[in-house]
Amino acid sequence: MSSLIDPIAGTLRILIGLAVVGIAGYTGFSHSSPWIVLIYAPVFTVLYALGKWRAWRVLLRERGPLDIVKAIAATLPIQAVVFGVCYLVGLGLGRLLAPDEIAPGITPADWWLAAQLLFGAGAATAVIIAREHDKPDPLAEHLEALSALAKHADPEKPGYGIPDEDEMSTPLDPAPLTEETFFIAPHYSHKTPGDTDDGEALPRAARTTPEMIAEAEARLGVVFPDLLRRLYARQNGGYVGWLFVPATETPRPVDEDWRGAFAIDYSDLVPLERLRTLKDSYLDFTDPDDDEAMTRIPGNADRMIVLAQRYMDTTYLDYSRPGPPRVGLVDFDGGSEPDVFFDDFETFFAALRREAGED
Repeated sequence: MSSLIDPIAGTLRILIGLAVVGIAGYTGFSHSSPWIVLIYAPVFTVLYALGKWRAWRVLLRERGPLDIVKAIAATLPIQAVVFGVCYLVGLGLGRLLAPDEIAPGITPADWWLAAQLLFGAGAATAVIIAREHDKPDPLAEHLEALSALAKHADPEKPGYGIPDEDEMSTPLDPAPLTEETFFIAPHYSHKTPGDTDDGEALPRAARTTPEMIAEAEARLGVVFPDLLRRLYARQNGGYVGWLFVPATETPRPVDEDWRGAFAIDYSDLVPLERLRTLKDSYLDFTDPDDDEAMTRIPGNADRMIVLAQRYMDTTYLDYSRPGPPRVGLVDFDGGSEPDVFFDDFETFFAALRREAGED
């Protein structure tokens, strides 16, 4: 386990602290005008904010710019007091050793010294931020935890603000899926009597060659996302288990904030030879001579590739827009589950979560 404190970053923090206190004391010792607090209070505030960079980023993301403005407004007078204390200590020493007159106003030398402190300490803080990028930040983690509790807060429930782990009828495993853990068993269409589900000895039809992937792409007139290609290269479709994706930007551990993926109850990725368009799947249930029924087929359905489908609850790739295909999860029969979309297959895959305990 790596240390929580980077030695170089720790040393720089000490040096910055000494520089801040030393320069504030020096301004008093050299009998600078007390009005320089108007310069140093903002400088101290900027350096303080940079020192807590990750915590402020969490505050910006979770609360928004208005809370940042409020926090700065609260920090500014505190930093003015800190500077003032150091200034007065330095001024007292200066009056004892060299009782000169206090400068009547801010001088160019005062501006120059403040600029040196800002840019010198700012550069050192940038080094600290870079070196501590991968280190745990207890304050940032605490803010994130408080934000999560606030999002889950329900004053009508006991234990206000704490998510109830039993709220979901299907508890989810928090660990993300990997390419190695995605498939659980071969597709049912590839299994023969005596086959096992452990994936150790796949039937011939479940094995994939690059030619099979290229043939499916040519037949459908599309290019699969790289991650989907790699999944098919491991296995020609198959059982993936009960998988879910968030149905909201900030999902709580409750059923309504999650949606089934890969056609819950079927829970498989369609093999290459069975891939087809949404329009083709619609025609299984629609009479081509029924003009009214045909109008219910979504526009560009011939550019939507079905990855999984239970009746018309569909997980599909949408090639009807420029750029990489987005992933849609839609019940075209108007089911109760919400429609969910992802900008690309990689984002969709990263959001997948498996039912807890399913091996």
